[in-house]
Amino acid sequence: MLKKINNFINSSILVSVLFILLGLGMILFPNISLTVVAYSIAIMFIVLGIYFCVIDYRFFLDTLVVGILTLVLGILLLVNPSWLSNLIPMVMGAWFIVDSILKIRISLTCKEYDDVPWVMLLILSIISLICGILFILHPLITSNIVMTLLGVIIVVYAISDIADMIVAKKYINEIAKGIKKTISTIEL
Repeated sequence: MLKKINNFINSSILVSVLFILLGLGMILFPNISLTVVAYSIAIMFIVLGIYFCVIDYRFFLDTLVVGILTLVLGILLLVNPSWLSNLIPMVMGAWFIVDSILKIRISLTCKEYDDVPWVMLLILSIISLICGILFILHPLITSNIVMTLLGVIIVVYAISDIADMIVAKKYINEIAKGIKKTISTIEL
């Protein structure tokens, strides 16, 4: 049991180190990272499309249509991976705009109540609306920012995971005893 837990902790630390490298790559090279993500998604769609068209023929008509659409989308993304760098900001921008308009309406409705900071809600909603418009107007800059922020999040997560595993390694004997106790309780 102790060896299994130790192996899990060591492999988790190794995976976290790989995530740190991935995150740093996304921070330092957001354009390349986005292209790699686009190619990965394209290949996944192509494989999935082939699977639905050829292998999973039990529900022929449904899976054939889904398979063809997925295959075509994968091929289009493989041929032009920059579509993803335009699509992500467009979707996020549209989401920000729709959400901001709703929040502007809510903040104006809250104007009647004295205890609600409706002005702050209105200002933040207008800022979100402007961000959504900027996402749509400048998709390449936005996609680089998104990839960089995603890289930062991955690095922070990986560092946090490494810290957790170091603490777990320090208390590995207690963890093993707790797991054995839980297993013996479940078996009863």
